[in-house]
Amino acid sequence: MEQLIRTLSSSQRNGGKMIRIGSGPMSVVKMIEAGQHLWKATQDVDSIPKAITIINEAIPVFQVMAKSICDSTKVAVSFSNIAAQLGTIGNLVVTCQGVKALQLIASQLKDMNDTLQAQTALLSIEKFPQAVYDIVEEALHNYQDTDDISNWFFVYHPDTLWTPGFHRLVKDKGLHRRFCGHSNQLDAAIVYMLAAREYSERAARNANKTGKSKRKIRLHLLIPAYQPVLIKDPVRFPEALGDFMVHGKIHNSTPLVWINIDQDQEHCLSGVGRWRPPSQKWFEAMFNQRLEPKTRELGKPLP
Repeated sequence: MEQLIRTLSSSQRNGGKMIRIGSGPMSVVKMIEAGQHLWKATQDVDSIPKAITIINEAIPVFQVMAKSICDSTKVAVSFSNIAAQLGTIGNLVVTCQGVKALQLIASQLKDMNDTLQAQTALLSIEKFPQAVYDIVEEALHNYQDTDDISNWFFVYHPDTLWTPGFHRLVKDKGLHRRFCGHSNQLDAAIVYMLAAREYSERAARNANKTGKSKRKIRLHLLIPAYQPVLIKDPVRFPEALGDFMVHGKIHNSTPLVWINIDQDQEHCLSGVGRWRPPSQKWFEAMFNQRLEPKTRELGKPLP
């Protein structure tokens, strides 16, 4: 019980919604956690480990870069509010990597041999922090601000082994403040982008009141990969994201990242493949499920 209380007391409360803001290594990143009604007092000792797991793993977590455009208390509060309103707590996106992802992607490409060749040329995890840094830097260069549009960048990757090395690179070399941060939870990344959108629109409204012009904001989600990555469950990006793109990289003319989304959102993908299971029977055989999961809007639970 004391361990659980210490876990809870390490968070700050804001109107009943939990926001935890903690400095990351070398103060180049801040951890933002958001949640609401995560735990109720109980005499059942067996429930404590489960409650701790929920607190540590299920609440949305986003690592915001210090001094970035999105390093704002207003964005952090919006992140918590949106997560609570949408019911983001506990949402988990199943992301397959490596051989499993290769097998599933091969069903889409219908050529297993060509897909397996990708394994020999992919980066090792030791080199991945530099690869992520280079991808972010390239995106910042390719999508520079104009008089009309400002481009803001976010990173999603299901692993966290690369983040210490990446943070060291940011500390030593720096990155433009338009890079806002990263998360290993897709829902958390999307909700933080929604908070950034809300923040930018509020600023635009205030600017209009004073007769000043405000640039439009385009949001970019970068998904780097050192091995094939597949989001197999059907998902949908919220319309509230507005002007929005998802970026991946291509190897041997084949995307390394694949997402199961509807065709009408395929225009949001750049260097990312749209994955669909070949048939219902195939889906049942692969995952031992009678029905394919329903499409879920990211940031929300299934209806």
